[in-house]
Amino acid sequence: MKKEKAKRSSESRQTNRRFRRVAPDRVARPEDMRPSNTKVRVTMYLDLDVLNYSKERAAAANAAPYQTQINSELRRIMERNDNGAPYSSLVNDDRFIAAIAERVQEHRRRR
Repeated sequence: MKKEKAKRSSESRQTNRRFRRVAPDRVARPEDMRPSNTKVRVTMYLDLDVLNYSKERAAAANAAPYQTQINSELRRIMERNDNGAPYSSLVNDDRFIAAIAERVQEHRRRR
C-alpha cells in the first residue's frame, strides 16, 4: 500500500510540473497566432549565388538578416497575387505577341 501511495504521489507531482499556470504576459494573443506572425523552421536548398547575394546584402550597415530578406522577397511574390507568374500579363499583351512573332520569323529566315 505504501508503494502504491508513493507512486500516486510521485505521479501527481509530475503532473503538477507539466501543467503549471502561465503568466498572463506569456499567453499568446489571437493576433500573435496569424500565419504571417508564425515562423516555421524548414530545410531547403538554395543556389549558392542566391545565398551569397542575400548574405552580401545582409552585411551592409543597418540591413536585415539574410533570412529576413529572403522571407520578404517570398512574401512580396506571394502577395503580388499572380500565382508567382510574373509573365502572365504578357500573354494578353498584343505588342509582346507581335514582337515574339517577328522574332520567330527572323529566326526561321536565318535557318
